[in-house]
Amino acid sequence: MTIRSITLLVIVPSEMMRNDHIRIKIESFLRKTTKLNSPLSRWGPALVMMAIIFTLSAIPKDTIIPNFGVWEVGIKKGGHLIAYGVLANTYLWGITRWKNVRTIHMIISILLAASYGISDELHQRFVPGRKGTLIDVGIDTLGAALGISTWLLLIRMSRYDTHRGGT
Repeated sequence: MTIRSITLLVIVPSEMMRNDHIRIKIESFLRKTTKLNSPLSRWGPALVMMAIIFTLSAIPKDTIIPNFGVWEVGIKKGGHLIAYGVLANTYLWGITRWKNVRTIHMIISILLAASYGISDELHQRFVPGRKGTLIDVGIDTLGAALGISTWLLLIRMSRYDTHRGGT
């Protein structure tokens, strides 16, 4: 199910969906008015995610980010995993719009996220109380790989469910 068809289901009551003529006209209208191929719609999510990561990593240590005690390492490293998993998926969206995704696209997305992780760790060396580490680069890269793997698993599960006749 594409974004257009989700939008279509929201706009058009289910009784009208049975009328193929109306459905085709609405899909045609949405195709013309939805700019899913514009650079901003493709790369905007990645830019937003990069800005969020940059902003969080620019915060000096022990200012507004609390100390989580015994949970400190797990929460902060978990944040790295999630942030870079999302970032890798936004790169994948920018490259493919999640259509005709090939292994090379997933690898490129992971490498882009890892590269951003390297630049972010270098950036942290200039933030008071923060330090960039290779361990964090590894965690960022692992997060990117797990994020792409999760996306792939969800896609395969939805295809399996669709082929089995599920909803």
